[in-house]
Amino acid sequence: MKYVLVALASLLLLAACGGDTGDDQLPPPPTTDADDVIRDIQEKSQEQTALEEYLSKGKNRGFSVTYDTMDSFAGKSGELAMYVKGDNARTDVTMEVEGDRIEARQYQLAGELISCDKQETWSCMIMDFGDDAGNTPLDMQSSFEEPDVDVTKKASRTIAGATAECFLVEFGDGMFGDMSTEQCFSEEGVLLYSEMIMPQGTIKWEATEYSLSVSDSDFEPPAEPQTMEDFLAGMMGDMPT
Repeated sequence: MKYVLVALASLLLLAACGGDTGDDQLPPPPTTDADDVIRDIQEKSQEQTALEEYLSKGKNRGFSVTYDTMDSFAGKSGELAMYVKGDNARTDVTMEVEGDRIEARQYQLAGELISCDKQETWSCMIMDFGDDAGNTPLDMQSSFEEPDVDVTKKASRTIAGATAECFLVEFGDGMFGDMSTEQCFSEEGVLLYSEMIMPQGTIKWEATEYSLSVSDSDFEPPAEPQTMEDFLAGMMGDMPT
């Protein structure tokens, strides 16, 4: 963005310093178009800065939020809950699959990723994903800071009983390809609405309730986590000899 501003500034400087070249002097180019372009760039920069401020608020504040979800890829809907406190995060997913209720949780605790699912009872496993294990669900939002991302402020909306400030984020040819997403945040920076539109379909989250009160007990897995080695050893022990 700064290179565009430099180029535009150079063009305006050359136009202003053209001097008198005689009868063949061309009329100075109108500056209104360039002014409009610069003003548009500045407005886009301000809107992107505003979005980043909401993201920072959410990452620095503890909260819990529950969403109704819709995934047009799989043609399914469900419920998702997110808990965030400092570097700890928890994500719960509940949905119906072929008449069965599926429950799963993911915990990101001090750089450790724990995945849990419920069949008749809960079972949890420690997953090894290297450096990615320390990312919270909000860290994906850092992609909004890529240089080929266009951010536009949208009208405010009322979501989960709160006034939410909304932004349309359009991605260029970067890592997400042809994709746009609308993101809406509470005053405290809690993500209340997300709609990702891609050529393959749409994924939408809409908050039904949220709270700024989160306790340490919210980040306790429902069962003792096993390592992959423990899990495989248990399977081998259950095999008939």
